[in-house]
Amino acid sequence: MNVRSYAVVRLSAAVAAALAALSCGAPTGDPVGFEGPERPVKKVVLYPADVGWRDTCYDVFVPTGRHYRLAVGSYGASGNRFRSRALIRYDVSEIPKEIRISTITSVLLRLPYLRVSGSFNDDIYAQRDVTIEARALRRFFDEDVATWWRASLKEDWGTEGGDFGPTEANAVIGKPSYQREDINLDITKLALEWLGNPYRNYGVLLKAADEDAAPGIKEFYSSNDFKSKAFAPRLDITYIDDEGEKAYRVVLPEKDCFITDYDGRFGGGDVHGYDEFLDVGSFNGYGRRMLVYFNLSPGATGIPSSASIACARLRLYYVPASRDERVYVVVYRLLAAFDENMKQDVLELQKYHDNVVYVDVDFKMVAPGYVDIYVNKLVQEWVSGTHRNYGLMMKAANENLAQTFPRFGAKDNAKSGRRPYLEIEYTLPGEPPFTPTGPS
Repeated sequence: MNVRSYAVVRLSAAVAAALAALSCGAPTGDPVGFEGPERPVKKVVLYPADVGWRDTCYDVFVPTGRHYRLAVGSYGASGNRFRSRALIRYDVSEIPKEIRISTITSVLLRLPYLRVSGSFNDDIYAQRDVTIEARALRRFFDEDVATWWRASLKEDWGTEGGDFGPTEANAVIGKPSYQREDINLDITKLALEWLGNPYRNYGVLLKAADEDAAPGIKEFYSSNDFKSKAFAPRLDITYIDDEGEKAYRVVLPEKDCFITDYDGRFGGGDVHGYDEFLDVGSFNGYGRRMLVYFNLSPGATGIPSSASIACARLRLYYVPASRDERVYVVVYRLLAAFDENMKQDVLELQKYHDNVVYVDVDFKMVAPGYVDIYVNKLVQEWVSGTHRNYGLMMKAANENLAQTFPRFGAKDNAKSGRRPYLEIEYTLPGEPPFTPTGPS
């Protein structure tokens, strides 16, 4: 059996400080977690082969209705490409009744466009010219639910990627500058149809004219932009007032979001419980999540339920994404068991306790290697029986914002030096008191 158990060791304060620096974080001042002149510590190391270890990953499509931007276009090589489309709806009932259909001369969909270094319309998208089309939506969408597959809680799209009509307007958009410019799409005909028949107003969809051509993505601020509503995509209405003069009216979006597809997405019947590497991350609303389970029963680990966990670190072999991009990963407690033979369409229903983030980790590495994820609190709850151990989920902290996919070695990796394992340090009742060490 590969579970390694270490005998009780009584440590002086100096030795304790050295151990803490090597294992659960270097202490400052008095050795953190080692109160008094000596303290007994037990340690076990759990390896995948003998502790009922399970791991797998699955993909998700995440609603982007509360995001500050709208992405339109495609990114990535053929066969490994992401495609993004924007959905916008305007409430035409906001237009005053004195602005009659017969008085309107033009309605422009105006999209403020600019570059913000490192965050908005940056070089990661290989900024080529992209022709953007505006098309009438033919189905109601909910910005808090809509994805490439779903329009709302009640309906899926009739066609993946949205139900829409022919092109109403288009514009060629080039490389952005740091100075704002406005992209104008003349949707007068469509807007007049909305005014004439509000029940047919489902909104407008923006997409690249050729999503399979040379890739390029254009980003626009959404109505959720935290900086200024002046950057939101708006309708500029020109009409003739009662005195025969030109007049103008601006209408801001009622709702907006974007949806994303990925050529490499998993099929509903796919099984990834035996892959050598598992991905965690996301790109513009498409994400991958990793599930891990390890058996913490006393029979498997020798740790009784009365034990106090001083340190528990999950060690994962980390392979950075091809792009040097930081990713924030969070850990949640699962609420139901999973199996490595489960298909994607089953794993997508996996429930987790999203009210408590057990770990929040910022990954940014140059070279591959092991990283430590401290799961002290989670392991303590499982060992003590506070919560049943179904395993944990790792995901990007903000799946509609993150733009990278780091990889982690799985239990089935061909190289033992890339497989995960768990180190636990603990004490037993009746022994000197302690304060847990390492990040909680």
